[in-house]
Order: sequence, then structure tokens, then C-alpha cells
Amino acid sequence: MASGTVAVARVAPRASRGLWGDAWRRLLRNRPALLGFVFIGVFVGTAVLAPLLAPHDPGALYPPPPDASSGATGPYPPRPEHLMGQDLQGRDEFTRVVYGRTARGSASSSGSVRSSSASSSAASWAPSPARPAGARTTS
Repeated sequence: MASGTVAVARVAPRASRGLWGDAWRRLLRNRPALLGFVFIGVFVGTAVLAPLLAPHDPGALYPPPPDASSGATGPYPPRPEHLMGQDLQGRDEFTRVVYGRTARGSASSSGSVRSSSASSSAASWAPSPARPAGARTTS
């Protein structure tokens, strides 16, 4: 056997920018995560600004368009007053979509918080699969 010395190059540790600085840098380099972050931002922005974005009251009933026949029932096509048209009852669809984002967003976020807290509490009480319950560990 030949004996020799091996030269090991030391790498200087990189300067940390802090927890949040490193997290932002990693997020900005990850394109799919950045796209998801933008989508979530658009949804949250729409929900927060719903009263400013929606032109009508979400529950208000509006008369049919003047060009509809007297016996016609909705859904009515889009017009300048109703950007996405009206549903069968005569409510504005665009306003309902914008306001629906707030109701669905709060329901989905509360459901995800409930499920994550339930799974974390269940995981804390469950025995580890690598070590049976009652087994001792040695240090």
C-alpha cells in the first residue's frame, strides 16, 4: 500500500444573510415557487380589495337587460354594466366571483389550519416507526 498525504481544500463559509434573507433568496431562484407565490398574492389581493373591485352588491338582484324578451329568464350575457353577465336570478356574476374569493379563501385557510394542527398533535402522540413504544435509546 502506498501511503501519502491528501490535500484537503478548505472552503470559506458563506456569509449568511439571516433566516429571512436566505429564504427570500431561495424563493427568488425557484421559478415554480415564485409563480405560486404570485398566484397566492393575486388571490389574497382580490379578497382584500373585493369591496373596491366589485361594482355591485353581491346579493342584489338586477332587472333583465332591456333587449331581453318579457318571458326570458337568465343567465343573461355580458354587458358593460355586468362584465361577466348575470345568473338565473339576475345577480352580477363578476361581483359574485370577486366576493366568493373572500368566502372560499377564509374557509379553505381555516380548514388547512385545522388539519395541520390535528396532524401535528396526532404525530406528537404517535410512537416513532423506527423505535417501538417502550424501547429505550442508548446514548
